[in-house]
Amino acid sequence: MLVTWVVTFVVSAYQTLMHAGVCNEPAQAADLGEAQRSLVLLAALVAIPWAVTLWRTRYRLRVGLFAFPALAPVTVWTVQALQASPADYVLSWCLY
Repeated sequence: MLVTWVVTFVVSAYQTLMHAGVCNEPAQAADLGEAQRSLVLLAALVAIPWAVTLWRTRYRLRVGLFAFPALAPVTVWTVQALQASPADYVLSWCLY
């Protein structure tokens, strides 16, 4: 669970930082689309092992309780990116 959480947190943060607008500038529509596609793909790839484990095990409640926090970072950032418009997908701090 911890490995999944760390990997999804780091990759989701990287995707958000790479594609969001910085210094209160709106993001490009192409960047937002690429971020949406990559975050949805990441969420699907990370959820597949947990779904297979839920399907194959007798301990569904225990696995589900571990899967929920493990998938939380990528789920939150994916929902945020899918609901955002280019003007909303902005970071307020500058990288330079």
